[in-house]
Amino acid sequence: GLEVGDYVLKVVDRGPAAPTPRPTPIRLGDPVQGEITEADPEEEGQDQWSAYLYDAYSFTAREGDRIAVTMQSDAFDPIVRLGGMALSGSFEELASNDDSPAGGLNSYLVFTIPADGEYLIRAAPLGGNQTGAYTVAIAEGPPPVATQVIAFGDTVQGALSEDDGSNPGGQRADAYTFAGRVGQRVVATMSSDDFDTYLDLYMGQGEGRYVVDSDDDGAGEGTNSRLSYTLTEAGEYTLE
Repeated sequence: GLEVGDYVLKVVDRGPAAPTPRPTPIRLGDPVQGEITEADPEEEGQDQWSAYLYDAYSFTAREGDRIAVTMQSDAFDPIVRLGGMALSGSFEELASNDDSPAGGLNSYLVFTIPADGEYLIRAAPLGGNQTGAYTVAIAEGPPPVATQVIAFGDTVQGALSEDDGSNPGGQRADAYTFAGRVGQRVVATMSSDDFDTYLDLYMGQGEGRYVVDSDDDGAGEGTNSRLSYTLTEAGEYTLE
């Protein structure tokens, strides 16, 4: 900056990091009341923005199990992180959620278990070093999103209902897959007189898929969606 004046700089040796404590077992349908304190373990990220205090919980699950993790707090904006321990002994995050699609700051994560084994939940404040009480729980997750194939030029008349499956964010959705090639220009539109539409375009399948483009109100006036994207990879894509 351009400001001038005196300042004080201090550097301290924090010593070696404390060993990671054993996680607390958590059972399906049995909420846990916890509290983030300054004495909790801290994940030391690459910078101040990725470091955070946390409490850890463990559970066992089988391949294909679909679970829903919730975390609520009036003291801070919570975030749940789900993963396991890598061979190196470090936490390997598989999924996370900050804010539930139902609104507000509480967390809701839906996850399909990829393999039999023990999994970890890290309950943490989004703000990293915030403290306070919270409640975390796991339950049986909603059914997955129904998927069908769509071809270029097709128009689908669909409907979302309370019986529809939910995506990992807990939002009811329908999914449509198509095969794409590099350089192909894709335009997808969605309209409804009943709700504000939203489109996500994913590359890949399963838990390894990732969003390449999204649109909320791109169709112009109103709340309808229009997504336009040039494909950068060949493979299977999903509109949700």
